[in-house]
Amino acid sequence: MRTFPFFLFLWFISASIAHSATLTVGKGGGFDHPSIASAVGASLAGDTILVAPGVYDTTGGETFPILLDKNLSLIGSSSDEVIVNATGSNRSVIGVNQVDNFEIAGLTITGGSSEFGGGGIYVFDGNGTIHDCNLE
Repeated sequence: MRTFPFFLFLWFISASIAHSATLTVGKGGGFDHPSIASAVGASLAGDTILVAPGVYDTTGGETFPILLDKNLSLIGSSSDEVIVNATGSNRSVIGVNQVDNFEIAGLTITGGSSEFGGGGIYVFDGNGTIHDCNLE
C-alpha cells in the first residue's frame, strides 16, 4: 500500500513540470504564425520561437515594438535572411520588459526609433543573451 502514495507523488511532480513549446513564424503556409508579434503573444514562458527567412515589417502585418514580457528564445534562421524592420513605426524594434534569461539570435534588426529609448532593442530591467544579430 506504500506504493500508492509514491506513485501519487510522481504523478503530481510530472504534472507540475512545464513543457516548453516551439512556435514557428513565416510567410505562407506551414507556419504557426505569420508575424513575430503574434507568436510572442501566443507563447508561454520558456517557449522557443523560430523565425523563417523573410522581411518582417508593418506592410507584412508586423506590429512594433515586439514586446518580450516573458522568458523566451527568439531565434532567426540567419541574420542575413531574417530582417525585422520597424521603419515608419516610430518605435523600438524589440522591447524587453523585466525578463531574465531571454535569448535573441539570428536577426537583422533595423529601422527602430530611439526617440523614447532603445531604437533596435530596448531592455528595461532584465538580462539575457543577444547573439548573431545585426543591429542597423
